[in-house]
Amino acid sequence: MKMFVMIGGILIFFINGFLLLSLLKKSMGILERVFFGFLLYSSLFTFSFFALNLYGKIPYTLLSGWILHGTFFLFLSVVFLWKILVKKENIVSILQPSGGEFMFTWWEVVAGILVLFFLFIPILKGFLYPINAWDSVVLYDFYGYAFAQEGNMKSTLVYGYFAMYPFYVHLMHTWAYLLGFSTPLFMHGFMYMAFVIGLFGYFAQRDPRWLKWVVVSSVLAGSLYSHAAMGYNNLAPTVFLTLAFLMAYRWWEEKDYGFLWLSAFFGAANLWCRHAEPWYLSLVVAYFAGIFIVKTKSLWHRMVVFVLICGALLFPKVIWETSLSRWKALVGEEKVVLTGDVSLQPGEKSSFSTRDVVFSRVVSAIGGIFSYLQYVTPSRIKRYLPVAVSFVWGTVVMSRWVYMLLWVMMFGFMVNHQRLRQKVALWLVGGLFLWNLGVIFAGTYVFIQTFRDWNIGDSAYRMSLFLETLSVLFGALVLQGFLKDEKIRPLSEDSFS
Repeated sequence: MKMFVMIGGILIFFINGFLLLSLLKKSMGILERVFFGFLLYSSLFTFSFFALNLYGKIPYTLLSGWILHGTFFLFLSVVFLWKILVKKENIVSILQPSGGEFMFTWWEVVAGILVLFFLFIPILKGFLYPINAWDSVVLYDFYGYAFAQEGNMKSTLVYGYFAMYPFYVHLMHTWAYLLGFSTPLFMHGFMYMAFVIGLFGYFAQRDPRWLKWVVVSSVLAGSLYSHAAMGYNNLAPTVFLTLAFLMAYRWWEEKDYGFLWLSAFFGAANLWCRHAEPWYLSLVVAYFAGIFIVKTKSLWHRMVVFVLICGALLFPKVIWETSLSRWKALVGEEKVVLTGDVSLQPGEKSSFSTRDVVFSRVVSAIGGIFSYLQYVTPSRIKRYLPVAVSFVWGTVVMSRWVYMLLWVMMFGFMVNHQRLRQKVALWLVGGLFLWNLGVIFAGTYVFIQTFRDWNIGDSAYRMSLFLETLSVLFGALVLQGFLKDEKIRPLSEDSFS
């Protein structure tokens, strides 16, 4: 019986994820909905688990987790059946594979077996070996285990170092421990597998048919593969951010606002992993530019959608940071810490009105913008600019020079090809790469002037992992646009299912 519970506790992520993406975007392929759905639903589950514990005082237990899974399953199933029985949607169109997802030649079968073999290695390792990477042991896995043992988050009041990142990875570990597994490392293997097979499913529906294998091979050869067996909080945010970029591209290219919402949801999942990093700003810029490019609705409607999309994108970040400001009260401590050294006892009223607080924060935000001018004085530029250039060049660029070269080659090819140059969506993906590389450089330039221990090359390298997947995505989309103009490929006569 315990074995069925453990297996079911993993499969439910795929089942509910498939239902979720089938409702949000049924035009996606089966593989995309199953595996991208796993990723999106895992974020939804852990965020809900967190909110119910913190605000609803529902303990972290196996029963409460299964009730949450069951509630999502019941709701999604009811809506799914309603669309079929009442809205008369064709169930065949929902369950039927798109294009050539499951059509393979003999050599593709061999290639597929090899890919699955490499994907199952970190999963198998995750079932057999405990987590031993330092940050994961003392942070993500420690709290994941503590939450499962205690049913609450009071351990965060005793031990520090928890507020750096939201609890996506922590709670995936918690669920694994609640299921009875001795190590949760396999969860990271499943995340990586879901990402790779989901990308395979996306490119399998499009010509040329060999491109999906190039994409999968390029991702497998990257640094992300090692993170599938480490347990760090770098794999998940990289995966979510890459998918947010991919969905934004599909919105621009296919003029379908459903993909805009998916982009925001995956972007929100990224912020539920790492709330302080600025990559979401590139998504906000892409969404704002898109409302003037994807003109399938009125301008007023597009502006309203933009506001709602930004709200969905930033929702986990706002909830997490708001929760941190009242953390001791929410987890059960008597004293409520509001901001800085200001504190109130229960029942005591603040002398500051809401208007005063809002005004103070607006003034602080505006002042913060101008405070950055101190970093660009001539003396500081002369002193710190060469250091920042050298650090970023060595740590971020040359450490993954193959992917950087790929982006440069594909960008140059796109610019010099007339038809590709006219594809605005390709400029989006290429521009996202440049924008975020620039943000990394600007952040490094400020960081080395702010912190004495600024030389953290390993952290900078892991933080910029998404540049590898983004360059692969950009290169694949440029090749795809050049060779077949992104037409759905017909089924091949020399294939079998």
